[in-house]
Amino acid sequence: MEQIVTFVKVIGEFGTLGMVGVIIFIWWKDQKDQRNLFEMYRADITAILESYEKDMKEQREMYRSNVSLVHDYQSVAGDLKDIVILATQTMTRLHEDINNNRFCPMVRVEAGKSRIEVSQI
Repeated sequence: MEQIVTFVKVIGEFGTLGMVGVIIFIWWKDQKDQRNLFEMYRADITAILESYEKDMKEQREMYRSNVSLVHDYQSVAGDLKDIVILATQTMTRLHEDINNNRFCPMVRVEAGKSRIEVSQI
């Protein structure tokens, strides 16, 4: 009800101000609407920037976590490399022992004989 009364008063004032008053009122109303839109835009942009900042912090933290994972993986890969080297060395020694036939007691006793002589025994 108050708005209607206010509107009637404004219309009454326009009668005394004339066409210039109507133009000024329309301009004022447009500026007020523009100001409201600008404030809404500012609030929206602020919310977007805050969300973007939060996402970027989260992404930075993910990169930091990935760096620590890479360091851990390098450590595991180094340990795995050492295990492979040890296994290779063990297999090489086993191969040499088999070729030299060190496990057979007869071969150790008959160390001076050739392989052909030992195999004929």
